[in-house]
Amino acid sequence: MSTPSNSKLIVFVPDPYHIDEITLLKSNEAIEAIFSPNSECQHWHEKADALLLRSETKITANDFDKAKKLKVIVKQGVGIDNIDLDAAKTHGVAICNTPALNGETVAELTIALALAVARRICEIDQRIRKGEKIIRSKVLGRGLFKKSIGIIGMGNIGKEVAKKWIAAMNGTIIAYDPFAPDNT
Repeated sequence: MSTPSNSKLIVFVPDPYHIDEITLLKSNEAIEAIFSPNSECQHWHEKADALLLRSETKITANDFDKAKKLKVIVKQGVGIDNIDLDAAKTHGVAICNTPALNGETVAELTIALALAVARRICEIDQRIRKGEKIIRSKVLGRGLFKKSIGIIGMGNIGKEVAKKWIAAMNGTIIAYDPFAPDNT
């Protein structure tokens, strides 16, 4: 995707992004990046050469009809279900995603949530905030050391959860993946 030598590639970023990504975009002299909540973001259709999205923004066939300059959409994460792929193809707009980008952080969150549920962290926090006196022996959670977990789907995230679970909990994994080859 090339732009005339006197103009910059205009990239609209309607969804929130980490400051590191914003800084990187702003530092590229070939790009003019327009970030939300700039009011111009609502009118990206007229100017956008590219969009950088997360899951919050939906791109419909109507959006593609209006976006005459749009050449590419980059969607952070695996899913691209917020983009009308048939309309993108009709309008010749390339769609890219980043399937392995957040596998590590999602796996960390999965382990954190398992710990929060097993150890009753949210329940205890709410009760403390209400001013209840907590008697430790009456709110014991379950330990997860050497426990088994079931993981449905052994893609990037499932594999990371399994590695972290084994390393942190010395536990075992029961996995199901309907797309895995029969010999695995």
